[in-house]
Formats: sequence, C-alpha cells, structure tokens
Amino acid sequence: MQILREYLLRLRMAEGGFMRRATDVGFTLVERIAQWEREYGANIAVRDRETTYTYTELFDAARRFASCLASEGIEAGDRIVLQLPNKAESLIILFGSVMRGCIPVLALPTHRKAEISHFCSKSNASCLIVPCSSPAYDYESLAKAIKKDNPRLKCFVIGSSDQYRSVSDMRGELWQVTAPHSSSILFLLPSGGTTGLPKLIPRSNFSYVYNFVEAASRSLFSEKTKYLAALSICHNLPLACPGALGALEKGGTVILAESVSPDEVFPLISSAKVTTTTAVPSAVNLWMNALDWYPVDLSSLESIHVGGARFTAKDAERLSAAFSCAVQQSYGMTEGILTLTSPEAPEEIAFTTQGFPLSENDRPLIIGQDGQPCADGEEGELIWKGPYLMSGYYEDEYSTLRSFDSEGFYHTGDLAVRDPCGNFKITGRLKNTINRGGETFSAEDVEASLREMPGIVDVAVCGIPDQALGEKTCAFIVCSGDAPNLESIREFLNNIGIAPFKHPDRVEIRELLPLTPIGKIDLNALKTSIASQPFKKISSNPLRRASRRTEN
Repeated sequence: MQILREYLLRLRMAEGGFMRRATDVGFTLVERIAQWEREYGANIAVRDRETTYTYTELFDAARRFASCLASEGIEAGDRIVLQLPNKAESLIILFGSVMRGCIPVLALPTHRKAEISHFCSKSNASCLIVPCSSPAYDYESLAKAIKKDNPRLKCFVIGSSDQYRSVSDMRGELWQVTAPHSSSILFLLPSGGTTGLPKLIPRSNFSYVYNFVEAASRSLFSEKTKYLAALSICHNLPLACPGALGALEKGGTVILAESVSPDEVFPLISSAKVTTTTAVPSAVNLWMNALDWYPVDLSSLESIHVGGARFTAKDAERLSAAFSCAVQQSYGMTEGILTLTSPEAPEEIAFTTQGFPLSENDRPLIIGQDGQPCADGEEGELIWKGPYLMSGYYEDEYSTLRSFDSEGFYHTGDLAVRDPCGNFKITGRLKNTINRGGETFSAEDVEASLREMPGIVDVAVCGIPDQALGEKTCAFIVCSGDAPNLESIREFLNNIGIAPFKHPDRVEIRELLPLTPIGKIDLNALKTSIASQPFKKISSNPLRRASRRTEN
C-alpha cells in the first residue's frame, strides 16, 4: 500500500505543476499547433502507408487548405461535417478547418445516412467532407443523398472522384491564422449512446486542449513517442485521450492504420517501431488471439492503452503478458470525463482500475440509490463535475436537463467503486440490469464471470422480454474451439458460486459481436437478431440441480 501511495503522490505532484501553469499556456488548438511547429518543425509528425509529413509540412498544408475553404465561401464559425479516414490528409483537413475558424463536426466512418443527415441538419452545416467511395461503402452516393436534402451544402471528397471536387486539389496561399477565444467551440462530437441518433457534444478549445495536454503528460508521451492510431481518429479516444493530439503535443509521431486488423496493425508496429497505441477491448482480444498464428517483432511496444468499454483484470494481465508491455487503462465520456492510469502504475492498479481523474479540480462522486455519497469500496452511480466537462448538449435542452442534476453534476449512468487511493473501477451500467422474476442483477457481473470460462473469447449478456418473468437472460458468446452448451455454462457458473437466478436462460453462439460506431458492443443489434426466436425448452433443469447442490 505504501508503494501505491508514493506512486500516486509523485504523479499528482507532477500534474499539479502543470495545473499551476495552465493559465500560462495557449489553450486553443490553433495556439498549440503554432507552438508545435516552432518546437518540432523538422520532426516527423504523421505518416500513413503512403505519405509522411514533418510538422512544418503538415501545418503549411493545413494553412493552404484553410485558404481554399475561404475561397469556397466557407466562413469562420461555419460547421463542417467531417467523415475522415485514417489518412495523413485527414489531419490536414482537420487542422485547416480549425485554422479557418470553422467548427468541425466529427463523424465516424461507420456512420451512415441517418447519422450524417442528422449531424448536418442539427449543426446547420455548410460543408460535408467524406472519403472517396470504396468496395466497403459508397460514400459519394451518401454525399449525394445528403446534398439532395440540403441543397446549399458544399461537398468535397478525400481522394479522386468524378462527382465532387477532391480536397487533394485544394491548396491555396498560406492562411493568416487568428486564434479564437479559449471558450469558443472547437469541435462538435457525437455522443456514444446505443439508442436513437447521437447527440452532439460541444467541446471548447480550453476543455479539449486541456484534455489531451494533461493526458499526454499522464501517459509519459515524449518526442520519442510513436503513436499508432488504429481506431478512427475522429473517435475521441484515439484523438485526444491522449491519442494523436497528445503525441503531437509532445513532438512525437502519429502512425495511421486503416483498420484494427492484425494484418494492418502488426506490420506497422514492426516497421515503424510503434511505442504505444490505443484500442477497445474487442480489438485487443483480436490481437491477442492473432499472436498465435502471426509471428512478427512487436518488441518496440512499451504500452497499450485500453478504453471505451469494460476491461477485466484477467484480460489486462493476459494483454500485458502477451505483448510484454505495460497496460494503461482509462474510463471516459466524450462529454468531458476522463480517468487514466499511468504506464508506470503498479500492476495492482493498472490491471484492476481505470485510474483517477486528470484534474485536481475534478469532483467525481459515487452515490447510492438514496442519492448520498458512497464510502470507498461501495458501489454506486458515478456523477461528475469538472473543468473540462461540457455545459450541455448542442441545442438539446431536454437531454441536458435529464443529464445534469440541480447541483450541476453530470450523471454518467455508470456504476463504479473508488479505492482508498482514489482510483476508480467501473463495474457496470445502471441501465444494463436484468430484472428476472423480481431478482435484479448486473449483466456486466455475469459477463465478467463467463469470461473466466475456458474457451470463451468474448461475451455479451442482456435481458430479453418474457411474459412470465418479465425478463430472461441471454448470453451471446464468441468462443475458440468447441462451443459450450447451456448446461455446461450453468454448471460452470454454479461451481464458481454465481447465484442460479443470474444464470443464462439462453445461449447464442456468434463469430463476432456487433459493435456500435465507437466500438462498444451493440446490445440493441443482438436483441433484434433474436427478437422473433422463442426460447427453447430445456429438457432438464440444471438450475434446480445446482440449487439443491448449493443448499446441501
């Protein structure tokens, strides 16, 4: 315990120094870019499979793109919906848009017409930029459909196109950049919910810059950092937690992969000598399984940052051993919440917690069902106040009022426990509970138990409507080797002491679990996939046998 306290004290003292310097640092992205160019101009800033840019080359190209936006009639303050691939050119577009004074609305490559149309109309966007069409998806037809509904919308394409002007050809004179006020909106980011259309989250220059600057320090980034962005750089996690912007903040190099596939990621790690990367749990599970059949030198990796969804201590330990590197965990919300461990954290912190808040001015609380603060070690809902928390959803007063209480705390809807050293462990979702015949329990607890079963690679558990019990439990399982049946799963859970009412009533085997655009398991898609399929009657009831054995 003394080692843990000393570690946390050193870390907080270092970060406190940064907090005291906060007012002395330019807290707009435009000011940070100017400083990066002054300090790191000749360093390699970004590379993809085809292109490499130094800091000076990258920002010169961004200024020229800003000039072209102006010549196209795009004004300062205009919203631009950006659906960017993981290409070096995408950073030119992102930075050039900000230099012009525009507000990028960051869409993900997996967003489709419903989401893109919603972003354009909600933000009253004047411009849409999409990738050129590929075998995977026809983005140009998407742009055409969106423009039909928004005739004044200007559309450009990344790559070559017969229908729209390519941004590759848009290079004007060097734009004279003026820094906005730090309180002005930098980005509009989509929320990560799994129901309905995403809400738009306004993040100010101050809040977003503070986020990646502080996170880069916590993550020990430096000029030697070679950061691999395999997730979409329009995703908040690989963009700024600390992500690509954090790497640039410290003078490092951003390497862009076009997918999380081991065929794409592993050769890049080996050839570029990648030191760190970010992934969601489903991606790291894919990578760990691929190591068995993909011999490649990955020894340059110093740390892997895992976030975006719950990651068990067992998986963290397995990941660290598989790649011989540190595991860094985080918990965050695009709304402006972030906890983070350090790559130097002792294993008992790194494997079992998601760290502690970035700012000493953050005010996280864990509250019970009575609304009162929980003691350390007690589970409750995590609520939050902080210096980089959004003030509300973009032009959505209803959602804002539902999310904040009368004291200004944002209610995350996540269940958490805080340890005596101030580290947080996310244990589940308030809303992802199952009420089976009056017995209410966390689906995440069942998932965590099932991940302990040999042969299970990934799992999602959810409640399915049932006329008699209200809800029954369905487990969607990805496995290696022979698939377990319902009886063997119940037998396993009983043997490790899981109450019978928590045992699955149904098991569905899947090759992969569907993901939302931000990399979370899409429970709605899973529920829909079996909505019309009745529960199968079980010939024998291992629940009863298990109960008798337990009672005896």
